[in-house]
Amino acid sequence: MIFNSHPNIQDVLETAYSNGNCLFAADLLYTPLANQVKRIDLKNNHASVLPFQNPHHNALIAISPNSIILIAVDYTGHATLFNLAGGFIVG
Repeated sequence: MIFNSHPNIQDVLETAYSNGNCLFAADLLYTPLANQVKRIDLKNNHASVLPFQNPHHNALIAISPNSIILIAVDYTGHATLFNLAGGFIVG
C-alpha cells in the first residue's frame, strides 16, 4: 500500500472542505463548503452547516477576535456578516 507523504487538506477533511481558508476558534473548525460555511465541533464530533448562503463559492472566511462575527466573502466580492452567537445574518 502506498501512502501520500504530503497529505492535502482536502484528503483530511474530505467533503468538509472545498476551497478557501480554514479557521480554528476554540474547539471549532470553520471551513468553506461551496457557497456555505461548515462548522465542525472537534471536541464533540459534530458538524453543521451555518444557515446562510452566498451567491457564489466562498473565497475567504474570517472570524472576529471574540468569535462572535463571521464574514464570508465569495469570489465575486459579495460578503455576508453572520452573528455566530445569535445565529443570524447581520444587516
